[in-house]
Amino acid sequence: MKLMKGILWCAFILYLACLSKIILIKHLPISIILQNLDVRLNLNQSNFVPFATITDYFALGYTWISIENIIGNIIIFVPLGLLLPILIGKFRKDIIALLLVSFIISFIFELVQLLFPIFGSFDVDDLLLNILGALIGYFAFRLSRKNLNLKPE
Repeated sequence: MKLMKGILWCAFILYLACLSKIILIKHLPISIILQNLDVRLNLNQSNFVPFATITDYFALGYTWISIENIIGNIIIFVPLGLLLPILIGKFRKDIIALLLVSFIISFIFELVQLLFPIFGSFDVDDLLLNILGALIGYFAFRLSRKNLNLKPE
């Protein structure tokens, strides 16, 4: 069981690295990032109004982009909601703690995008969708918990 836990911790760390690549670095070469890594508030492209980006995409006819954005933001946080309860017993019953950690991790990514425009722009919709993804992952954990033979904590 210790080996499996070690493998899962490695998978979790790899997941966080991949999450950083997907959300922040995207397809940008490191040299471009380093040349354009200036700190300034990216307020012009930021969205602080819940569901504004999603509704704008649909209203402008960007249906596929909107669906891709919604599904992508949900899916990338499902592993967080699944792995945290497996690795840390506190999260098995405390859904509020899991949602809080999910919020904090997602908020850090959004804050980096707000402060460093090269990484993207802050979008509260992304934050909400990421938390929904973690919640879906948590419910997937709850459904499969019996098969994982984990002791409740």
